[in-house]
Amino acid sequence: MVDYPSPIVNAIVAIAAFAVSLAVLSLLLRSPIGARFVVVPAGERWREQPTPLFGGVGIFAGFVAGIGVALAAGIIDWNGELGGILGGVTIVFVTGLVDDLWHLSPVAKLAAQFIAAVVVLTSGLNVEIVGNDILAWALGLVWLVGITNAFNLLDNMDGLAATLAIVSCGYFAIDALTEHENETVLALAVALGLACAGFLPFNLRPRRGAAVFMGDSGSMVIGFGLASLALAASWTVAGTTAATILLPLLVLAIPILDTTLVTIARLVEKRPVTQGGRDHTSHRLVYYGLSETKAVLLLAIVASAIGATALAYNVLDNGRLTAVGVLVTFVLLVQFGSFLSDLQERTRRGVEGPEPSLWRALIFEPRRLVEVFVDFVLICASFLAAYVLAVDGTGTDYERSVYLSALPILLASRYVFFVALGVYRRVWRFATANHRASESGALLPDRRSRLHQRTGEVDPESDRAGSRMRFHCGNYQGSLKP
Repeated sequence: MVDYPSPIVNAIVAIAAFAVSLAVLSLLLRSPIGARFVVVPAGERWREQPTPLFGGVGIFAGFVAGIGVALAAGIIDWNGELGGILGGVTIVFVTGLVDDLWHLSPVAKLAAQFIAAVVVLTSGLNVEIVGNDILAWALGLVWLVGITNAFNLLDNMDGLAATLAIVSCGYFAIDALTEHENETVLALAVALGLACAGFLPFNLRPRRGAAVFMGDSGSMVIGFGLASLALAASWTVAGTTAATILLPLLVLAIPILDTTLVTIARLVEKRPVTQGGRDHTSHRLVYYGLSETKAVLLLAIVASAIGATALAYNVLDNGRLTAVGVLVTFVLLVQFGSFLSDLQERTRRGVEGPEPSLWRALIFEPRRLVEVFVDFVLICASFLAAYVLAVDGTGTDYERSVYLSALPILLASRYVFFVALGVYRRVWRFATANHRASESGALLPDRRSRLHQRTGEVDPESDRAGSRMRFHCGNYQGSLKP
């Protein structure tokens, strides 16, 4: 391997990935093949015009080209882990492409994703933050398949999945460049991020609509690639710090939050998880009154802020500061999730009056802070007491590392269930009481009317009466994606 400076690694891989992705998509849009590879409008689709569905081809081609150039130039060396990641990404790409063309069943897609995950884990990329091999494999499989489907479901609005992927790749690249130096992870992150950047101009086009969708062949490549990056970057060293364990969880917090909330909500409502719906984070922000572009921008800002905190924890490497920071992050995520959940509940019930303040949802709500803090203390204290009893003291360094790695998962699970089941919803009713009193003349139907006039949607009330509501979001819905 030639010892190139990191900026040169970034430049070479970025140019190749971006240029190839851009060129492939441009050629396909002008070719007869591309003209036939389109989404045919159907009852469950949002977009009314047939739209090409080969964005994943450009993303995959750019990603492979970036890594190929890095290998050819001697920037990185070929190894089993790199081969496993490329092999797994290729499997999910082919699976997604077949699904885009002929529609696979959810079971067939899930089976292919597990096969791809096995390829990665057998290549030497193991989860070493736990000592039990069976548990490590289980965590690896769940992580790889879960994040793959998270991005598959997240591809529900123009530019959303690609934008969040670019943000995530940027943080993994920064981490590989600074705290956990790794030229292979750096090349993978830059190649995937810039391949998505090459796709974005064709997909995120305000007021014009997408020229191409990424399809399952693109969303699954992005999700699987990011999940593999997380394993390679943070979870391969036994006894790692809590900040290192948290890095991928925080960098990918928005896809994880969105998918978890949607999954739980659909299970509670006794709907199939794979059934399409307009209950994602992005949809609820459009309900609130944001345009699609602003909704994507807002989620990108939130993801960037959370990712920045993850990097800060790694740089500072202070356990107490990390604990406080994690608490604040959980508060903001819970607050944001409750806000989104309340928006859907208000719309479903036809509640009149002004909606909760977006500023308070994203920044600060005193009552919510107290509730979440109390829950945080009770959960941590209970888990700590159970740990002390189990190990009969403070335990070894490894046992403490396992405790620290399990605590964020426990907290996230509890908070997600609290949000999904409406435990915090009553806070919004309290928080908006004064707002309602001062603006009692403002009615929700008026806001709906303004939103529908701008986006060309049908009133949701008529949808409950039997009419089909359409959002003009330019979204492709595969068999696993809403």
